[in-house]
Amino acid sequence: MKDKMSHNFYKNNLVPLRIASAISIVGGTWSLIFEVYFFKGFQIEIYFARVAFTVIASIIFLLSYREFVEKHSTYLIHLLLISLISSFLITIYKIPNTVFINSQLLSLLIFTSAIVFSWEVKQQIIVAIYYNLLFAASIFYTDRAIFQFPNLFSMVLFVCFISFLSVATSAVTFNLRKKYRMKSEEINFLFSNAPIGICRIDLVGNVLTSNRYFDMMIDAGNDSKSKNFFSFLNDLQLVNIIKTETLENSRIQQLNCTVENQSLQKYLKISTKLIKSEGMEDSIECLIIDETQERRIEKLKNDALRKLFNETREKEKLTKKALMEKNQKIKLLAKINHEVRTPINSILSFFELIELNMLKSIEEVKDFASSVKLSAESLLQTINNFIDFTKIEAGKLTIDNELFNIKDVLESVVVLLNPLCKMKGNKLSVRLDNLDTTIVYTDVNKYRQILINLVGNSNKFTANGEIIISVSTQQGNENNYEIVTKVRDTGVGIPQDKINEIFAPYESKISGLSKESSSGLGLTICKEFLEMMKGKINVRSKVNFGSEFEFIIPFKYKFLEHSSK
Repeated sequence: MKDKMSHNFYKNNLVPLRIASAISIVGGTWSLIFEVYFFKGFQIEIYFARVAFTVIASIIFLLSYREFVEKHSTYLIHLLLISLISSFLITIYKIPNTVFINSQLLSLLIFTSAIVFSWEVKQQIIVAIYYNLLFAASIFYTDRAIFQFPNLFSMVLFVCFISFLSVATSAVTFNLRKKYRMKSEEINFLFSNAPIGICRIDLVGNVLTSNRYFDMMIDAGNDSKSKNFFSFLNDLQLVNIIKTETLENSRIQQLNCTVENQSLQKYLKISTKLIKSEGMEDSIECLIIDETQERRIEKLKNDALRKLFNETREKEKLTKKALMEKNQKIKLLAKINHEVRTPINSILSFFELIELNMLKSIEEVKDFASSVKLSAESLLQTINNFIDFTKIEAGKLTIDNELFNIKDVLESVVVLLNPLCKMKGNKLSVRLDNLDTTIVYTDVNKYRQILINLVGNSNKFTANGEIIISVSTQQGNENNYEIVTKVRDTGVGIPQDKINEIFAPYESKISGLSKESSSGLGLTICKEFLEMMKGKINVRSKVNFGSEFEFIIPFKYKFLEHSSK
């Protein structure tokens, strides 16, 4: 710290040294002319003294601009002062009657050195010492008769008093400068390193003074004075607000603004104060707080929180969905348990009757055999539905298109399901309407399964009624055809608010209108099969009047041409 302060003292003395040496050159030259003119009898001696002093001052002035002189400025100051004092003392020695004026001038110069030069007290004491010695020597070798003081004691007292005043002045000046310099460095440090932009601008926005943070903010580099603050703001309306508010109210407490400059967006808080000084143009002091980074961090934080919230909500949805599916699968197992156990119990009961030899006639055997067959078919249907739905969920089902006769499929479905319908007192019938062709090209197994599921569903919710299957084909553009199949029943019907729910997995009961229950997979499988076959299904229903399921499957007739060839 001490070395740093000493370095600053040496550096700060360069400018005073240049000024003092320059004044010495001018003063020495003028004194040379003046004294030679008025004291012609002593031209050579005085000429030599003044010329020597002027030459030394010139050399010191030139050396003060060299880099190596910075650390040796104190020695040059002493050299300048010694040459100055010597030139005056030679004049006193040669012309004793000038002792009064020259001593006054010399004393003034000693005081001036104590004030001008920023150095330690010991340096000024050194000056006082050789000043006293040289002054005393010049008086000692001068004729005492013309000496201005009554005795030697008075002379010594005067010289000591002058020396004491110069040393005291130097001490006071040095301490005051030291405190001022420390305070200035502290203020400069705070000004330069403050995390806000500080600047002073004129009324048109030209930067007069700024700190480092402001220069970085406007990307001014090392030459902020070439920048214009209003140009940086790049917003005429904002500039007008700053100028108007500041000139009218002398200040702006705080102004929030957004600045877009060079494709960058900055969020700033600006405070201003009008500065008026006599003899100087009015200026504006600005304090700018850059909140861009804070806004970006806040935005990233909000985005992260929003993303976390969305992910949490999505996970909650997935969790609820997983729990719902788990509960639905538990219900499915319970329903499958019922649908599997019922036909198995029926079959076991039949074999138990046979085992106990309780069947008395062939007719009874036929009736029980028919019941066993229906139970086995019902069990097989339940297992097939469960297997198909499992395949659908796993994405392992594929479309296998082939040519088939639609009449054959309808006949097989009626043969399969008619006994079940009769058991519930239902009449199952088929109508063929507007069949342009009976040969179609699509997935026959899935078509049959859809038809079986829909007829089976109608039979479950219909008692002592009628189930009608109607089929038609209609031609679209060019070779495009559609199979339109309808399954209509006279059952309990479906409430309008439940129609959209019947295709959901594991939904089977229709609002308590029927006690019939199943795995709830039949209609879901129908919808999935139709989506795979590019088809669609529509439902029309009225409570207590029945329901109609219509599904449409497209196919291309050109496959028939290929097959015929």
